Amino acid sequence: MCCGYKAGFETTSTNEGRGARTRLSLGWVTGPPLPTALQSFLDALPAGLDSYPQAVAKASILRTFLAKTDATKGWAGDLPAPLPALVEAPPPDSAWVPEAHCHGVYLAARDLLFPTDTSYIAHWRAVNESIVTGKLYRAIFALISPARVLTGTGSRWGRLHDGIELLVEAESNSAELIMKYPRGLVPELLAQSYTTAFDGVLRASGGRRVEVVLSEFTSRTASYRATWS
Repeated sequence: MCCGYKAGFETTSTNEGRGARTRLSLGWVTGPPLPTALQSFLDALPAGLDSYPQAVAKASILRTFLAKTDATKGWAGDLPAPLPALVEAPPPDSAWVPEAHCHGVYLAARDLLFPTDTSYIAHWRAVNESIVTGKLYRAIFALISPARVLTGTGSRWGRLHDGIELLVEAESNSAELIMKYPRGLVPELLAQSYTTAFDGVLRASGGRRVEVVLSEFTSRTASYRATWS
């Protein structure tokens, strides 16, 4: 019998006239793993959180995500190691962290802190907007057209990710992007969340009527179609 990671939201009624409210429920249970975002991610990897240690990301992304997350301290305490340590004491911005560990934190946050995929992706939009409007990128994007910004996204991506590849073919008002990664390392929910990053880059560089969609997803690739005016 295996152990399953259990997480979710419970709705409870109050006697204070305020109706129902949401309460966090977290624990470990015996039996088949429950269909949570984190458990599904772990099941898809060849060695769980130890998978693909050569695929790494800068800790700055993780730190920004956590800084923008409104959660009670200790929310990650019952997660499998090393996730609690990453949440409670994330490494410096310049450190490299295995993508599997980062993705584990992101997906656990979906299970424990967001009631729907929609609210979770909206949070990623806020995270990515804070990144592209920061001092580092704001001045760059203000001087470059959306097409040129996307063309250079591949090289900028390489400064933040090593082990996940991003290919970009951009025209004047549209682009095709393809993300390549080891099998199972990017689940579909995270692939969908990346649309908010590309959307943010295009808007920061002056793009209007921006639309970015995940056009195709597999266990090894995610394809995107971006348009703007």
